[in-house]
Formats: sequence, structure tokens, C-alpha cells
Amino acid sequence: MGNRRLCRFIIILLASMSVGGAAAGPMLVNGSFESGLTGWTSTATVLGHGGPYAVDYSDFHAAAEDGLWWLFLGGRDAFGYIEQTITGLESNTRYAVFFFMAAEAIGDTFTVSMTSGSSSPSQLFTAPPASIGDWRVWLPSEYQFVTDSSATAATLRFTSAPPGTGFDIGLDNVSIRVVPEPATFVLVLLGLVLLAFAHSKTRSRAQRGLSYF
Repeated sequence: MGNRRLCRFIIILLASMSVGGAAAGPMLVNGSFESGLTGWTSTATVLGHGGPYAVDYSDFHAAAEDGLWWLFLGGRDAFGYIEQTITGLESNTRYAVFFFMAAEAIGDTFTVSMTSGSSSPSQLFTAPPASIGDWRVWLPSEYQFVTDSSATAATLRFTSAPPGTGFDIGLDNVSIRVVPEPATFVLVLLGLVLLAFAHSKTRSRAQRGLSYF
């Protein structure tokens, strides 16, 4: 009974400090572009191209990082951005946006930023260099932001480099999740220690009971 009560206490404790409570969690739609640009808003000033747009891997003889489709974000001939408003967020909470990027030939740059719901600064990312470019390598990357004091939604934006500054960027498998606070790890560790201690005491009692026979 003691161990059962301890487990129940630990579960209640961890649930009470979990970020977001009973909220459904952050909602980012179509992060792998398997449904084209569904969920995303895009704009571009183009020179003979229609980008940014989702493309089939066969068009560029490169496999997507996730699924069959990935986003072609122009850099050499087109300049623009693609963005999405993420819902289901909690205010004053740190989130991490995970994504994979590839390059056509040159290690081009692009910017990740928040245009609403967060005052976190933008961040510049560089795609894999030419030596591992040509869409052959997907590089995992991470961008973090903190929601404003009353925000339950925030707009994430990927902006390509200006025309003529480099080649093009591939973007795929965009996802988001909460960044646990340091206290979370402390409580989880404490819970594991308590469970281990309870298990050792139970085992010790069982061994003492067997010693009577």
C-alpha cells in the first residue's frame, strides 16, 4: 500500500507541474508539406519561378527528410517567406521549433522568426555547405521562442535570403514542442529516486520475511 500511495503522489506531483495543464498542446499543421502548402501562408517576389512551394522529391532527385514532399524555399532567384500561426500555446512558455534543412549547392542562409505572439529575436541559419549540398544531406536544426504574457498563439516565419546571395534552401519535417523547465527534470529525478528507495525497502522486507523459513 505504501508503494502505491507513493506512486500516486509522484504522478500527481508531475502532473501539477507539467506545462500546459489540460491544454491540447501546440498545433502546427502540415509540417512535412505532404499536403502542399495547406496550413501555411507564403509570399515571394520571383524571377521565372513560383516559389516558395512544396515539391516532390523526384523533381530534384532528392529524397525528403520525412515523407515524399519537402519545401523549396528560393534563395537564388526568389525572395520571400512562408509562415504559419501555431495555436494551442501557453503564455510565458518556452517552445522549441525543430526542422530539417538542405541546400542546392551553396551553404545559403535563411531566417527563422516570430511575427506575432512572441518577442523572441529572429535567428539566422546556414544550410549545409557545398561539399555536402545538392540536396544530399538534411541537417537537423532548432529555434526557440517564448510566448508573450497573454499569447495562446504565435506566428512562425521562415524567410529566404535575398536574390543573388546564394542558392536555394530545402525545408522539411517542421515540428514544435515545449521546452521543459529545469525544475521539471529535478522533480522527475526526485520521483525516480523515491521509487527506487521504495522498491529497495519492499525487497528488503521480502528478504527478511523469507529468512524466517
